[in-house]
Order: sequence, then C-alpha cells, then structure tokens
Amino acid sequence: AVTAANSKELFIATFVDEMVLWEGTGTECRDAQEACDKKKSIYGGTAGRSRCSCTLHEQFLVQNPEEQHIRLVYGYEIDFSDGHRKELSRGGILAAANTVGPPHKMKEQPSDLVTVFLGPDGK
Repeated sequence: AVTAANSKELFIATFVDEMVLWEGTGTECRDAQEACDKKKSIYGGTAGRSRCSCTLHEQFLVQNPEEQHIRLVYGYEIDFSDGHRKELSRGGILAAANTVGPPHKMKEQPSDLVTVFLGPDGK
C-alpha cells in the first residue's frame, strides 16, 4: 500500500513472499535432495518414476526500502460503445500515440495527452 503521510513523505509496505520451484528428472534428482536440504527447502521425489522437485519458500522484509526507486506507469481504455467493446480508445504514459477502433482493427492516432502529478494540496 502506498500512502502519503504529508506532501514530503511516502510510506511503502515492503514485504516479500516468494516461492521458487525447481523440477528435474533422472540423474538431476541424484543431488537434488542434498541441495534442497542445505537451502532449507522442501524436496519431493516420486519413487520409481525418477522425478523430483525442490521448492524454496522465502518471506522477508526488504532492507533499506527508502533507497528503492518508484516508477509510476499507467494506461487507460475507454469503451465508446456502451460496454459492447466495438469502439475503443487506449493509451498511457509510455505511449507516444493512442490506439483507436474495434479490438481487431486498432489504429494509431497522435496523442497530446499530458500527465500532471499533484500533491494533496492540489499544487
């Protein structure tokens, strides 16, 4: 969640919940259990089928979050056909042009869209 405490500060909750899954077969499984155990991961092997997997699950708080960079990116889509998706307009902060038309025939059109970020006081 991003909340502005005042016009000079920004608070970002930075909790990571990550899961990495590795899967192997045959000779790859030979050393997999030992490697998983060293990383405190969950090893799974199938007897007689020579298939194995290793799941690493980590949870942690990001260190020094105040040193992270924040990039704001957005896009938009407008449906001019009252929800029937026959006439759309799409664009965003990274696009130099908008696209307009039905979904299967979108055409580029120049855009003069300007993005202005305002503070809580409107300035």
